[in-house]
Amino acid sequence: MSENLGIEDLPVAIVYMVDPEIQQETSDGLLGRLFGLTAAEAKALRHLVAGKSLQQIADNTRLKLGTIRAYIKQVQDKTGCRRQAELVRLVSNSPAWVSHQKAKKLV
Repeated sequence: MSENLGIEDLPVAIVYMVDPEIQQETSDGLLGRLFGLTAAEAKALRHLVAGKSLQQIADNTRLKLGTIRAYIKQVQDKTGCRRQAELVRLVSNSPAWVSHQKAKKLV
């Protein structure tokens, strides 16, 4: 056992807490950078995590339902998520998902 313990030898923890009662949002660019997504994939993902159905996402973005399905499948492949619920959980628990309501309170 080393007598000169450096900072790298100490245990470290990061705690991130999310209030599930507050609507959470983030930018497409941040989602894209964090998960390696294209702009279109990040936009579809943001809508999905916000609770929209694939059909609602298609209607909002004026894209075909098949295109939205393809984007979400590509996001699942890139993130290693097998199910949409797992994908939503991953993103909603990530530091990228920042509350606009909290940001408004700070202004």
